[in-house]
Amino acid sequence: TSTLTSGALINSAILSLYGQSKINQLNLPSVEAALAIVGATPASTSALTNSDYQQLGAVRFASDCSWDSFNTSGYNDFSLNSAGIDAINKIGNTKFGGRSAIDLDNGSPNWVASGYTTYVMGYFADQTDTTQDPKLVVTYSVPNLF
Repeated sequence: TSTLTSGALINSAILSLYGQSKINQLNLPSVEAALAIVGATPASTSALTNSDYQQLGAVRFASDCSWDSFNTSGYNDFSLNSAGIDAINKIGNTKFGGRSAIDLDNGSPNWVASGYTTYVMGYFADQTDTTQDPKLVVTYSVPNLF
């Protein structure tokens, strides 16, 4: 998004994540195991650390993708809402994160036993090749200043 100018007016944006895998060992309802898109402020864009988990936002930037709907062999599209569009950095790097809906909503799952997990996983930009990289498609206009 760094090629947009600061004067660009963003009309819409779609974030697309290529799915890799998903597991629901906790048997959460599909909407609780859903993937929510939020803001992120990691210290580095190329070397994530455990402390970066605390840098995930608490505001949804798009409708959640339910666990049942999450595609593990293709792109999952998230149409950004106004908060998501406002988070786009027009002159730098735009950073998004993903959280499970139950985490974002501060819910408590019924733990069946330790060692069980629920997640959806996608590919990221550091994946070999570019056929499964995340995509952000921005529709915008630049006002005529004349």
